[in-house]
This record gives sequence, structure tokens and C-alpha cells, in this order.
Amino acid sequence: MNLNDAIQECWSKIDEGQVATYIPALAKVDPYQLGVYLFDVTNDKKV
Repeated sequence: MNLNDAIQECWSKIDEGQVATYIPALAKVDPYQLGVYLFDVTNDKKV
């Protein structure tokens, strides 16, 4: 799966989650912001 496919798959589920309200700073976050973290599990550093 490429990055665009992963974003589309996750974006279609955005309304299934909730913003964490038990941490005041997180309660103010726009739920439609997107964060991405890439991790190379093969350690070939092509990311």
C-alpha cells in the first residue's frame, strides 16, 4: 500500500474516532488534522 492509499483508507474512517478530551490541549485539536509517521520495518532506509 502506498502513502496515498493509506491516507484515503484512514480518512474514510475519520468519523469513527474521537478527540481525546481527558487531556485539555488535545480536546482543542481539530479532528480533521492529519499526522503521518513513517517507520521502515525493513531498515532499508528507502522511506
